[in-house]
Amino acid sequence: DSETLLGVESNLVYASAETVYLVEHSTWLWSRQAISGQEAEVYRVAVNDPSSGVVADAMGVVEGWIQNSRMMDEYEGDLRVVTDVMINDGTRSTNLHVLRPSDGRLTEIGSLLDLADGQAVFAAYFSGPRALLTTAEWEILVPRNDPLHGIDLSDPTNPQELSELEIPGISTH
Repeated sequence: DSETLLGVESNLVYASAETVYLVEHSTWLWSRQAISGQEAEVYRVAVNDPSSGVVADAMGVVEGWIQNSRMMDEYEGDLRVVTDVMINDGTRSTNLHVLRPSDGRLTEIGSLLDLADGQAVFAAYFSGPRALLTTAEWEILVPRNDPLHGIDLSDPTNPQELSELEIPGISTH
């Protein structure tokens, strides 16, 4: 079977056992100094009852760019999202947002902002109440160390960085 949702031009989809999330990025205006319009609209679609059809039941906005579906995870009803934001000086900011559906909205209940001191996120792995993120300088051809960040999400309203490990080399997902 198929359903059509009108009004959402999504180029990114994340699906859990009972929910599908569609992401629509705003238009990015690239320049050498800045990017404007850095936000992603996230639509939650419940699919837990096949007899009721597809129902878009919540929508929220996060700052930044969600690179791919591996930057998203649903755990105990909350959506965890890792975003990448370009700062005006050309550096990056890696952010982790926790969104909870409530009254038709995906409301941010917790976040960990400006993780990794100006680096972009390259990979994310979620496992229960934990997350592992790999970040790196945006200059790919420069020799580098890609830090691995351990994140505690057991309290979704207050994510905490538990550890950071830096070893020589380049990470890819």
